[in-house]
Amino acid sequence: MDPPEYVKWRQWRYSTKDEVARAQLASLTEKQRAVWVEDHTLDMGRELLAGTDIQGTRQHIQEMFVRAIREGHTSSTSPELHAKLLGVVGHTESIGGRTKAIRAAMAEARVEMINYDVVSEYEQLQRLKSLLSGIQTEQMYSLNTKTTQMIEFVCRFLPPDQSALVRLLYKTAAEASSVDGPKTVAASSLIPEACRASLIKRITDIDEQMDVLLRSGWASKVGLGGLDDVTDFIRRERPTRKMHAAFFHICRIFDMSAEDLIMTGVKDKGRPGTDETPVQHSVTILKRYFGGNVTFLQDLENVAHAARQTQEDAGQDRHLVMMSLDDPEVLFQIGKYPIGNGSCQNYDGDVEHNKALCAYVADAHIRAICMFDVEKLSEEYQYLLANQELTEAMKQIPRRDLLEAMVGRTMIKLATLEGRPVLFVEPGYSSLNKKDSTLNRLFDTFARRIYHGEMGIDIVRGGRDFSVEMPASRNPGGQYEDGAYGNAQHGGMGIQSGAYEL
Repeated sequence: MDPPEYVKWRQWRYSTKDEVARAQLASLTEKQRAVWVEDHTLDMGRELLAGTDIQGTRQHIQEMFVRAIREGHTSSTSPELHAKLLGVVGHTESIGGRTKAIRAAMAEARVEMINYDVVSEYEQLQRLKSLLSGIQTEQMYSLNTKTTQMIEFVCRFLPPDQSALVRLLYKTAAEASSVDGPKTVAASSLIPEACRASLIKRITDIDEQMDVLLRSGWASKVGLGGLDDVTDFIRRERPTRKMHAAFFHICRIFDMSAEDLIMTGVKDKGRPGTDETPVQHSVTILKRYFGGNVTFLQDLENVAHAARQTQEDAGQDRHLVMMSLDDPEVLFQIGKYPIGNGSCQNYDGDVEHNKALCAYVADAHIRAICMFDVEKLSEEYQYLLANQELTEAMKQIPRRDLLEAMVGRTMIKLATLEGRPVLFVEPGYSSLNKKDSTLNRLFDTFARRIYHGEMGIDIVRGGRDFSVEMPASRNPGGQYEDGAYGNAQHGGMGIQSGAYEL
């Protein structure tokens, strides 16, 4: 099916009869306006883009998190957590100072989690003692769901190697029973003597730890008056424990080492090692905590994608085509792409952030420059691009296929500087190497050749010693400004209502 041309929609988008659209284009001459409203395409040829090394991936992930926190992506889940994150991440400019603050905050969060877990384990101690009594008297256990749950409960108190052994013994007994074997099994067949000794020691350790905790200043700080308060404390403080864990894992990703990105085999609370790296493990935990927060889930998916891509496609020679477009089908989805580097303007995100998405689609002063990897397209469309005029060929490719082939994009906006038009280029989003200056060079080359070359207007980015004026949006929800400083580390200005300076 051929892509629609949206002729009437484009007439509305650039209509001088509309007061706001007219103001958005007021600084352009008729000749400049004719260039601006058209799509433009350049074949950038083949570019050798370095693969993302580990240090580059770490920096990219850290910058994504700083941006997400500063823009409030974590606040809807927990205002308290968001405030803590801002305190150690969002307001510290010095990398060294940020690292020091993060490590100190991680240590505090770890203490909070450990203390809570001591109380939680103490609450379950009576059950563990009862089970241990049955195990020591050679009680027979039926091979059923109840015993499976009992085994999992006991394994939580065993070292990883012993918990793996107990699981294996139970699995072996269960498999034997499924082929006309015995339907019950003796405790000694499931819990060897060494494991029983470990459980006895663990019970003693928990009792001692609880005694120390009750005499500490922490217990009075959190309102834990004595053993009678344990159950109420666990129920009351469970959300706080989850918040501390989320805080810890965000900080852990910030402070990750090279090994955290590539080393698998994470072990957690007696469970056997997994094929996850520490970063992937932290992302998994955070996805559970932020389950209803679609905007921060997008950030976490970006982190997971970046971690997976580490050192992949190193030195890959890519055939890149760039296109400036105003296609509403692309612009409505521009916050989701490129895959692995979506933004808060994802249509599937939080309305408090993506309510500005319609400005991308409706406003005459906004367009997107998109970068496509030709070899991600089908052979049919590669042939089309090679044998037809480039812009016309690109228009014939279904937008779904183009979006899947997108590897980078940036938003461009017409602004004014001392009354004359300038083109403001926002920070780019790319699934490729974020440290490679080639990407920004390509965006800037495209903007200069088309908009400086054919319109005669200057190209500007954020972080300059002058301000530009941006026109108001048609969108009642305002327009999203991504480029106050021109890089993801500092973050953008967020949603703006009316005209503004930056």
